[in-house]
Amino acid sequence: MAGFPYPKSDFTASWKKVLLMQFHDTMAGTALPEEYTVSHDAYGFAKEVANQAIYRAAEKIAWQIPTTDPDSDYLVVFNPHAWAAKLDVQYDLGWDFMARA
Repeated sequence: MAGFPYPKSDFTASWKKVLLMQFHDTMAGTALPEEYTVSHDAYGFAKEVANQAIYRAAEKIAWQIPTTDPDSDYLVVFNPHAWAAKLDVQYDLGWDFMARA
């Protein structure tokens, strides 16, 4: 839809890692200490796959927003929630206030 293929193989690989970490010793807190390092890395991998997919999708959507002034910088803000939200957005405009003084 947004112009790039759905990352099914990435999602499948990360989901398999998550499922592998869901065995009774880890969940009960009785696994060997090394297992917690392995599971931490596996969950980190899955989280990174999800974050990259979200970032790529938002980036592709932002690129499709028509801009009219080529000399202007545009800022696109996405609401990641499934509901309307009124939140503050912070952005560094890069203004050098000391140079203006």
